[in-house]
Amino acid sequence: MYEYLIGQYIKNLTIEDIILFAKEKNVTVSKEDATLLLKTAKEHWITFYKGDPSKIIAELKKRLDPTTFELGIELWMEYKKKLPNG
Repeated sequence: MYEYLIGQYIKNLTIEDIILFAKEKNVTVSKEDATLLLKTAKEHWITFYKGDPSKIIAELKKRLDPTTFELGIELWMEYKKKLPNG
C-alpha cells in the first residue's frame, strides 16, 4: 500500500513543489537542483524506498549544492524512519 501511495505522490511531484518545500525548510534550491532532484525521484524512488541508493546518493553529492544535498539526505532519513521497515 505504501509503495502505491509513494508512487502516486512522486508521479504528481513538480519542480515547484520541490522549491516550495525547500523554502519551507529555509533552504533556497536552484531550478537546476530542483530539476535534478525531481528527475532522480521519478526515476529512482523505488530504490530509495526498498533498495540501496548509495550510488545514486554519491552522484547527487557531486552534482547538488552542498546545502541542498544535506537537506535532502536529512529529510530522506527522517521520512524513511517513518515507513514500515524504515
